[in-house]
Amino acid sequence: MIKEQKKSREVRFWGWGMLGHSFDKDKARAFLEYLQKYYRLSELPDSFFELEDDAYVIPETRLPPKFVDRWIKKGLTLDNKERLIHSLGKSYRDLLRVRSARISHYADGVLHLLKKEDLTELYKDAGHFHITLIPFGGGTGVVGGTECIGVKNSPVLVVDLKKIDALLQLDKTAQTARFEAGILGPKLEETLNNKGFTLGHFPQSFEFSTLGGWVATRSAGQNSTKYGKIEDRVQSLTIVTPVGQITTNAVPSSATGPSIKQILIGSEGIYGIITDATLRISPLPEDQKFVPGFFKSFKDGIHCFREVMQEGTRPSVMRLSDPSETEMFIQIALTSPLKKRLMPYWMKYKKLGDAPCFFMIATEGSRDEVRYSDARVKHMIKKYGGAMLGPSLGDKWKKDRFELPYLRDDLMDHGFFIDTLETAAPWSQLQKIYFDMADAFVNQRGFKEKIVFGCHLSHCYSDGASLYFTFLGLQRKGQELKQWEEIKKIATDVIMENGGTLSHHHGIGYDHKRWMEQEKTPLGIEVLKSIKRELDPDGLLNPGKVV
Repeated sequence: MIKEQKKSREVRFWGWGMLGHSFDKDKARAFLEYLQKYYRLSELPDSFFELEDDAYVIPETRLPPKFVDRWIKKGLTLDNKERLIHSLGKSYRDLLRVRSARISHYADGVLHLLKKEDLTELYKDAGHFHITLIPFGGGTGVVGGTECIGVKNSPVLVVDLKKIDALLQLDKTAQTARFEAGILGPKLEETLNNKGFTLGHFPQSFEFSTLGGWVATRSAGQNSTKYGKIEDRVQSLTIVTPVGQITTNAVPSSATGPSIKQILIGSEGIYGIITDATLRISPLPEDQKFVPGFFKSFKDGIHCFREVMQEGTRPSVMRLSDPSETEMFIQIALTSPLKKRLMPYWMKYKKLGDAPCFFMIATEGSRDEVRYSDARVKHMIKKYGGAMLGPSLGDKWKKDRFELPYLRDDLMDHGFFIDTLETAAPWSQLQKIYFDMADAFVNQRGFKEKIVFGCHLSHCYSDGASLYFTFLGLQRKGQELKQWEEIKKIATDVIMENGGTLSHHHGIGYDHKRWMEQEKTPLGIEVLKSIKRELDPDGLLNPGKVV
C-alpha cells in the first residue's frame, strides 16, 4: 500500500480526503468482519493494488514553452504530483485507475487561478495554442466531470479555482451573500456562522468541495429537504465564457423569459468558468432536534415521509434506510458485541419484525418552529408504527456525517468494490424503482454476482423523493472496471425505464453522458449543444462531458 504520514494535510490522491485521516478503525474492522461472514470467507482478501509512488509514469507536459513562460508567474505549475491529483475525481472508477496506475489522460499542467480577470487572457492563449481547459474545484466529483479528456493531441490544462475564495458582499437585510466560486465548504460556512447565518448546504463532500463545484453540478446537501438544493440557494451568478461574461440579475425572481441562470447552473464547466455566486442565506437556527428510530418496513417509512412533506412540515434531514442498509448501519455503528446481541431483542420487543428500517429526521429553526415540527414528526412516526430512539444517536450522526467516504478506502484495500448511484422520482414511482433495482441485484436477475445492496431516501419533496443506492461486493479480480460498468448500466437502465431522473445531485460528467438523450430528448440535447457552440465556439472547455 501507499504509505501516508500521520499528520499530513496533503490530499490523498488514491482515496478520499486527507493523508493522516481515516475511518474509525474499530468500526471499519467490525464491518469488514461482517462482510467476511456474509461472503463466508476464511479470511479477508488482500488488496489487489500494491503500489509505490514511483508507479506513476507521468508523461512530459505538452504545454507549449511560450505558454508556460507566460503563465508560470500567474499560478501555473507542472509539478507531477499536482498533475496526478488533478487528473481524476473521486469516483470508484477513478480510484480503480489511480490505484492500478492505469490513468489514460494526465493533466499537462495545473493553473491555480489567482485572479478572475486573468480568464479573458487565458481563453485567448488557450485558443491560440489549442489547449483544452478543465475547471476544477475540490476534485470530489464521482461521475467523471473533471476527467482530463481533450481534443485529440491537444494539451490539457486544469484550472483550479481554490485561490479565489473571498466573501465579496453580505446583505443582512436581504439575507444574501456573494462569494467567489473557489471557496471550500468549511470556510464558507464558518464565514457565514460568524455573521449569524448559514447556507444550510452540507453535501457529503462538504469538507473538500467548493461553491463553484456545487453550482456546476446542481449539488444537494444533507439538509436540503429544508433549505433546498444549491440551485434554490443561488440568487445570481457570474460566469466567464470564451466569448464574454454573463452576470445574472441579483433579484428574488423574474419573468424575463427562460432563466439563463438555471441553464448555467449544472453546466459542469462546458460553457464557461463560474467565478462567483450570490446566495440566499438563513439565520443560524436557534434549535435543532433529532428523531432517530425504526419502521417495520420500507413501505411504512415511505408513506410516513410522504405525509410529513405533504402536510407542510419541512424537516432539515429526512433519511430512511431499507432493511439491508439498516443492517449495514447497525454493523458499522454498533462496535460493541453486547449491543449487537441485544439489538434483535429490542427489535422484537418493539414489534418491528424481521426487516426493520432505520430512519433519521431532524428539525431546525426557531425554538417555536422546532417545537411544532418535532411534535408533528413524532405524531406521524407513531401513526405509521415507528419506534423512536433517543436523540443522542442524531448528535453522533451529525458529528460523524462526513466520515463515511473514508470507509471506501478500507473496503478497496481488502478487495471489495463499493459504488453509489442516486435518482429522484414521484412518490408513486419510488417503490417500483426500488423493487426493480432489488430484483436486478438481490434476486440476481440483472447482475449475477452476490452483492450487498442497500438503499435510502436521502432528500424529500412534497411530490417525491431521492433514492440513493449502494452496491458492495467482492471485486472481480482482473476485471474490476468491467464489473463496475456492468453494475452501472444495469442500475441506470432500471432508473431510466421507470421514469426516474438520471441524477438527483451527482451530475452527469462523463459517466452518465450516454443516457442524456433519453433524459432530455434528442431535440433537448441539440439545444444544449447549440448553447455550447455559442459560448465556446472553439470547444476549449471540458470536452466530452454532459452532451
